[in-house]
Amino acid sequence: MNKQNSKTVAVVTSTIGRPELALAIKSVQNQTYPCKHYVFVDGNIFWDKAKSILEQFPDVIPIYLPMNTGKNGILNGAINAAAAFLVEEDIICYLDDDNQLREDHVESLVKVIEQGSDFAYSLRSFYDSNQQFICHDDYESLGNWTTKENMVVDVILEKAQQTFDITHNTQNLVDTNCYAIPREIALKATHGWYTSNIGDRAFFSNLKSLDFQGQTSGKYTVKYTVDLDKIISFHNFFPGLILSDEMKN
Repeated sequence: MNKQNSKTVAVVTSTIGRPELALAIKSVQNQTYPCKHYVFVDGNIFWDKAKSILEQFPDVIPIYLPMNTGKNGILNGAINAAAAFLVEEDIICYLDDDNQLREDHVESLVKVIEQGSDFAYSLRSFYDSNQQFICHDDYESLGNWTTKENMVVDVILEKAQQTFDITHNTQNLVDTNCYAIPREIALKATHGWYTSNIGDRAFFSNLKSLDFQGQTSGKYTVKYTVDLDKIISFHNFFPGLILSDEMKN
């Protein structure tokens, strides 16, 4: 895309210095649409770990926070909320430090906004910790879309059988990493981020309550690193079994 496009873009990342941060930064650098990458280091106890990574990327704008804002379940909510007041770009995207963006992520979302949508969001794909593709998320982070039906899955592990009846959550979700929000709109809904554990849901709810209309690019441009055991909680369904990571996967 022509770099003379009028819309400027900021990508905001909060980090505690996890090694995956380097991959997240590279994915922003590889975007086909120009953007600035702001990385907020969430507390002085993480400065050293983060600095050793950030020094490799002089184009990144680092912000070292003296205190940890993510405690008590707020996670990256305080940083995402404050970002709307701190960056100067026209559009804000968000990226967790353990996830990555496909090369056309920013470009495709800017295009949705330029076509008249108040804000834009992508779809996401699940990857494991080794960066191997698992599947597309066609069930949870769908924004305005909903799934057609619930899912019933029979699982047999070491001769123990359990049926999973996965009920669709009617509370619509756009995952944090999937958003592209014009800054003036983010300012109006930003307090939604500061909600324990469900900041992305609350932010989406705020946008809807303010009557902002978002559209999806329809593209799976977020590579989301997923902990399947955390989502599905195998240990709750099979309490008598000690499962290896390989078995869980």
